[in-house]
Amino acid sequence: ENMRPPIPTETADIESDVMACVARMRDAHPEIAALLFECTAFPRVTAAIRLMTGLPVYDITTLCRLTFASVT
Repeated sequence: ENMRPPIPTETADIESDVMACVARMRDAHPEIAALLFECTAFPRVTAAIRLMTGLPVYDITTLCRLTFASVT
């Protein structure tokens, strides 16, 4: 069963799930001032979450850009 490719997930589905989770976290912890996405699938929704929340959102793409900038 592990040999099957994963079922593709629509970006809109990821976006709505992540936004719902972020909303719950912010309700419970209004002091949240930034988000760090560790999942490598989340860069697809980072811009939308940043726009919806107004918070800085960091992901693997941000890490790559920062790393590249530090060595060039």
